[in-house]
Amino acid sequence: MSDITKIKRVSQVIKNRPKLWIEKFSLNRKYGSSLAKASKIIWIDPNEITHKLIPFFNNSVPSNTYTYVVDGDWDKRYADDNLIYPIDYDGLPEERILVNIEDLDWFRSFESHFNSGISWEDTLLYQRRIEEDFNTSRYNSVDGLNKRLAYIDDLYEQIKSEGYKTQSALSKQGESHSRDWRHEVQINLGRTGEPILDDGRNRLILAKILGIGEIPVRVLVRHENWQRIRKQMNDSSIGSNVQNVQYSSHPDLQDIIEK
Repeated sequence: MSDITKIKRVSQVIKNRPKLWIEKFSLNRKYGSSLAKASKIIWIDPNEITHKLIPFFNNSVPSNTYTYVVDGDWDKRYADDNLIYPIDYDGLPEERILVNIEDLDWFRSFESHFNSGISWEDTLLYQRRIEEDFNTSRYNSVDGLNKRLAYIDDLYEQIKSEGYKTQSALSKQGESHSRDWRHEVQINLGRTGEPILDDGRNRLILAKILGIGEIPVRVLVRHENWQRIRKQMNDSSIGSNVQNVQYSSHPDLQDIIEK
């Protein structure tokens, strides 16, 4: 993230503080103790995360250090088959849509590079960035793109040899600077608890390719229906109805079950 981007992000957070306080008060009043802490980490099989939300919530919420409840059809609106990444073509869609992760140029290119030994320069990801004249702020030059892909190579080797670690564990080892739960892979949970990728595609894709059984994630947004299920389970006994039993093994409900 560039210094300018960081400054803009901090400015936006300060600007949104009143909105965030109102949001926190409203959610706490409505859901009480069933509202999960923003710092809560759950462990999940990366293969259960099959779709990515575009555009993601991370860039539109008042602060990514909180957790939100959002109603609507954002968890059920699927993109056309083989839509690789709409931001690189006709811009962001007017409404949030779900794109199959395996259709993303990132996933296809990671798979080609790591599983088939194709050089980065020959992958779809690399070629499209060149053809589109680096239309993203993160990769604004060949040198910048090469450095990013070298970092991903190192990350792949680290996870392969040492396993997948939390950001907090990496920070304690001195391998990342002041990184904590806020920098884990971010997911959203749909109306029946289905996990949807919000941010952190690189680490998620690497975990999928390496066959990692579980990875730590944090939940940024829960669908309103899922939050109601959390509240119902929080306010009643586990065996009191069929729904409670049905969802009792879901990783996002274990904090309630273990109370």
